[in-house]
Amino acid sequence: MTTGDDFISLAGLLAAGKNPTPVALRTAINRAYYGAMHLTRQFLSSLAIPYEDRHNLHFFLCNSGNLDAEQAGKLLEDLLDRRKRADYKLERVDVESARFAQLSVEIAHEFRSHLERCRTEPTRSTVKSGIEAYRQRIGPRGST
Repeated sequence: MTTGDDFISLAGLLAAGKNPTPVALRTAINRAYYGAMHLTRQFLSSLAIPYEDRHNLHFFLCNSGNLDAEQAGKLLEDLLDRRKRADYKLERVDVESARFAQLSVEIAHEFRSHLERCRTEPTRSTVKSGIEAYRQRIGPRGST
């Protein structure tokens, strides 16, 4: 089964390739985001937190009340912004640099480190409670 880590690994290979094409660099940025997004979905599922299939999962982490989860959420949001630039703004040639793609991969690794710290108790329970409280505050629009 393919995992979010697999996407992040592929992003690293694409970003570090010898003479990568602009398309390969844009794809590395895309895969770095999707790897982090899939790790977030897996984490939320492990907490039995329902979510919609939208690109707003960073809100759950950012509003959890836990510093590591909040940092992970901010990094996920940054990766989302980078992915949008790479996928939708072809005139943005700055995203076609190896450094920009490599930085996206580094951000994905940092994201993963913060999220991993949220997987163990007592942090796990704190994050779950914080996200549940956030979902209560935002009401039905945060439900599936």
